[in-house]
Amino acid sequence: MSYPEFEISLPSEVEGIISRLFAKEGDFVSEGDKILEVDKGTLDQKITAAKAAFTASKKHLMSPKRH
Repeated sequence: MSYPEFEISLPSEVEGIISRLFAKEGDFVSEGDKILEVDKGTLDQKITAAKAAFTASKKHLMSPKRH
């Protein structure tokens, strides 16, 4: 039985659903290798929602009737 040379955790900068895996546990990977793909639809929805919230907040801040 072989054991990995070392293990690492890979934190993610984005949340989403993994749509595709390119490596499985125990595979040898090198820096720069693509190991997974996040569903772009989920990310696009979050970006659209964030932009809408930003626009609404900006309009609220610019409103002369703001208390």
